[in-house]
Amino acid sequence: MGLFKWFVAAVLALFVMSGAGAQQVVLKLGMQIDQPDSAWADIIKPWMDGITAQSDGRIRFDMMPVASVEEAAGLYVKLRDGELDVLWAQTGLDPKRFKRTEVFELPFMMPNPEAASRALWEYVETYAVDEFKDVRLLGLHVKGASLFHTRERPIDSLADLKGMRLRGGNRMTDQFLKQLGAEFMGPQLAADPANGQPEPERQADGYVCDWASAVRLAPSGQFQFHTGFGTTGALATSSYMLAINPKTYESLPEELRRILDANSGMETSAAFGRRAQRISSIARDRVGASDGYGSIRTLPLEEAQAFRKAAVKVEQAWVAEVSDKGFEGQTLLDGARTLIKKYTR
Repeated sequence: MGLFKWFVAAVLALFVMSGAGAQQVVLKLGMQIDQPDSAWADIIKPWMDGITAQSDGRIRFDMMPVASVEEAAGLYVKLRDGELDVLWAQTGLDPKRFKRTEVFELPFMMPNPEAASRALWEYVETYAVDEFKDVRLLGLHVKGASLFHTRERPIDSLADLKGMRLRGGNRMTDQFLKQLGAEFMGPQLAADPANGQPEPERQADGYVCDWASAVRLAPSGQFQFHTGFGTTGALATSSYMLAINPKTYESLPEELRRILDANSGMETSAAFGRRAQRISSIARDRVGASDGYGSIRTLPLEEAQAFRKAAVKVEQAWVAEVSDKGFEGQTLLDGARTLIKKYTR
């Protein structure tokens, strides 16, 4: 019996030592959606799965999603204060904190998600790294191109927007919609209340969002008109950050930090952008293949250029606002455009 007890104790000791030598961590990952959607499944989940696989299961993630705009805007503070370990969230929901980064959400800035995501990473490193001083950035990216998705009537010109109740995805889009005479209703993270019998006065006439979000927000095809801008470019986009709490990062063993380092930076940001484009393309094809999703339309060049010309007022307002905060607003806008052009193929 004594020999048996010694054998059991030795096995247990070996197990404990093996566990200590291969520390496992579960990172709390905050995200701004109320349920997994295509953006999470095709942009962030592959990154999470890659980290887990490369670490032989030593790094795992516990998702902590939120559903409201107010909660999402406060996620950065939770990351900074250590309530979260990792965060994937839209920077545009906290424009006071990410004032210079907001330039990428101006109308007609984005040619394609990969180029814009590369440019966004270099832009932040060059012009706005201090906006993220409380965290350690892992990646930055934009979503797919936003366009008009409307329920009952199409948008054929600037005049068609007057009086329409529209939801935009960020502050810059909302300002543009307001300028054009629309009643903007702000962003919404959870599924459109039209899917859950909302009060009629709260139902939006349409959204400005990417294809993947449109399919998620109105999966049964309430949007009957999908209006894009052709070669004029994307009406809008939204920028996202992926970051880790610095203390969490420093607490990890060196070999686990190396895995995170290998899965962060510009190439990771570019990969996120490619995936954003992919899910938008898939969603567009889904709409095009189904009669229930309505018609896909492209504005005539003259009308598209009228929208582009009108957007200059929003750019000028942003430049003035940022300059009032002590920054060179025009330099930031020009710098963002130069970087986007640099990475556009």
